[in-house]
Amino acid sequence: MLLNEIINLLLSKDDSSLSDALLKTKVFLHEIGKKELVDWVNHELNGYPDGATVPEYRKLHSEVRANVSNVAWRAECHPIPIGHLKPKMRENLDIAIITRPLSVIEDMASREGGWLRRSIPMEYNGLLSKGLSNNFKVESAWCQTPSHDFKGITTQVRSRLLDFLLELQSSIGDVADDVNLKEKVASFDATSLFNHAIFGSNTTIVVGHHNLQTVRSSNVENDLDALTRTLTTIGIPPDEIDGLQRAIAVDHANGGKPSFEGQTGNWFSRLVGRAARGGLSVGVDVVSSTVAKALNDYLGGGH
Repeated sequence: MLLNEIINLLLSKDDSSLSDALLKTKVFLHEIGKKELVDWVNHELNGYPDGATVPEYRKLHSEVRANVSNVAWRAECHPIPIGHLKPKMRENLDIAIITRPLSVIEDMASREGGWLRRSIPMEYNGLLSKGLSNNFKVESAWCQTPSHDFKGITTQVRSRLLDFLLELQSSIGDVADDVNLKEKVASFDATSLFNHAIFGSNTTIVVGHHNLQTVRSSNVENDLDALTRTLTTIGIPPDEIDGLQRAIAVDHANGGKPSFEGQTGNWFSRLVGRAARGGLSVGVDVVSSTVAKALNDYLGGGH
C-alpha cells in the first residue's frame, strides 16, 4: 500500500529517499481525495514562490560579515554589530528565509564548511559603519548562513511528514487496500491532522484557496482582552488563561506592573514546563515563540 511505502522511504537513511517520499505523497494525497494539501509538497519540491508563506523551519539564523577599513587597517570577512539598527532591519539581516527547492537545500547541507551568502546593498554601508569604532568604514557587507544549518530543514520535512502519516495510519487502523483507505480517510478531518503535523497547531490552511495563514499576535500594551483572544486561538486551555489573569491581578495588587520578573513571569515559566511534559495540546515551540510574543506585547515590551 502506498501509505506504507512512503513511511518506509521516510525511515530510510538514503538521502534521495526524501524527494521520493514527497513525490509519492503527492500521488497519495490525490488518491485519498486531499489534493488541496498538495501545495506544501509542491513548494518543498519546487521552492516557495514570491508571496507564499514560508514555514518557520525554513527560517535560519544569519551572521552579518563585511570587509572594513580605516586609514591604517583593513579586515576582510569580519563580523560586525547590528544592535544599533531598527528592529525590522535587524530581523531582515538576522533571519535567512530559505525558499529554494529541497534538492538545492540537500546539496547545501552536504557541503562541509560551506556558507549561503546574501549580499547587502551598498546603500546600507554607511548605516552599518555607525556600529564600528576607530573610524572603520564598511566597504561591502553580506549575511551568511552555515551550510550545516540546512540539514535541519530536511530533517524537519522528513519528521513532520512522518508524523502526519503515522498519525493517519493510527487513526484509520487496518485497511485492506487503497480504496478502503480513501473511504476511512473521508470519515474524519485529515486536513486538520495534516495541518497540525506539518505546520504546527498555530497555523491553518484555507481549503480551496491554497493559502497558508499563520496566527499572529496583534496585542497592544495592557489589552487583556486581546491577549486572551490570542491565547484562546493558539489553543491555550481556559484554566491556564484564568491562571494568567490571576497572576496579572496579583502583580497589580503588589503595586507593580505585571512583568516577566513577577507572578506573570512565573505563570509563563509554569506554562513552558507543562508544555514540555506534554500537558498541553500545543508544543513548547508554540509557547516559547507565539505565547511569549503575545505576552511581551501585552507587557509593553514589543515596541
